[in-house]
Amino acid sequence: MGPYGNTWVDSPTLNRLASESLLFETAIADTVRLDTVYRSYWQGVHAVAPQTAPQPTLLQDAKLAGIDMVLLTDADHVAQHPLAVDFSAGTNLARSDAPTAAHALDETRSGQLFAAAIDELVGRSSPYCLWLHADAMNSAWDAPYAMREALADDDDPPPPTMVIPPNYQLDGELDPDELLGLSQAYGAEVAALDRILDAFLDAIAGFPNTADTLLVVTSPRGFALGEHGNVGACGDKLFGEILQVPLLVRFPDHRMASQRCASLVQPSDVCATLYDWFGLETPEAMWGTSLLDTSNISSKRCAVAVTGEESALRTPIWHLRSAPPEPAMLFAKPDDRWEVNEVADRCAD
Repeated sequence: MGPYGNTWVDSPTLNRLASESLLFETAIADTVRLDTVYRSYWQGVHAVAPQTAPQPTLLQDAKLAGIDMVLLTDADHVAQHPLAVDFSAGTNLARSDAPTAAHALDETRSGQLFAAAIDELVGRSSPYCLWLHADAMNSAWDAPYAMREALADDDDPPPPTMVIPPNYQLDGELDPDELLGLSQAYGAEVAALDRILDAFLDAIAGFPNTADTLLVVTSPRGFALGEHGNVGACGDKLFGEILQVPLLVRFPDHRMASQRCASLVQPSDVCATLYDWFGLETPEAMWGTSLLDTSNISSKRCAVAVTGEESALRTPIWHLRSAPPEPAMLFAKPDDRWEVNEVADRCAD
């Protein structure tokens, strides 16, 4: 079982991945802005780093080493990222038409994207890297409606039928009935994506180069379901529901399978990991640390996130949010998962 927003959804595929992978329990995005976080993924610099003179990217260095780097996405903002031109090839499956509810999983936008990924991987040989970015929750809530109904109790009102992802700020508290409907709809999307990912894992398991494949599953940001006044990606507030993201690394020999690492890690560490995996010389400007050996990151004592004038500092026991001119906010970690108990006035030091 896994928590998604304010609901719990049975997630057999994530459980399967966790049993086969090294799970990083405290992966923290360094910003909520995708253009900046992808600079961290592909260039290995943190969001706090200035936009300075051009420096090598993972994509450039991998191509120079003969590694075919391919991008497949259904998100315009990723396909059109300035650094994306360094991919050997790219396919943008983004759609401009209004989303509609699907009758089957293979009709969903995520289902079509992962089917295209399977087609892309057929016949590929090493050395090769596919970067797959699914817009998923931000593109369409198009899972079959029956999956929402399966999450509703007999005495619940019918789940909402909206297909366009919610994206709004609250004037006050979220109505409990509205929260219930959002949770059911969101839970159905998570369950659908879970089954699609499971089919994808089954498909690639039969490919000849699977025994040499490193699989990294992560996300650039979270999705708010009413926490701290936001639903969706409408706000830039640096709270945990947006900043803490999944990160699993599955090695081809399943070493470190089922292990959990509590160290604080960030997107630039993913870039450093791929440099290490491909045997590339790490650039001097690299902010990240390879995750292939967890002893490398055990000394990290904080993670930082920035967006505009707002910043957040995360340590193993605290989450500090600074958003001038608002007073600073402090939350105890990991106990206050949803950050509802603000304790700055009791911990001034």
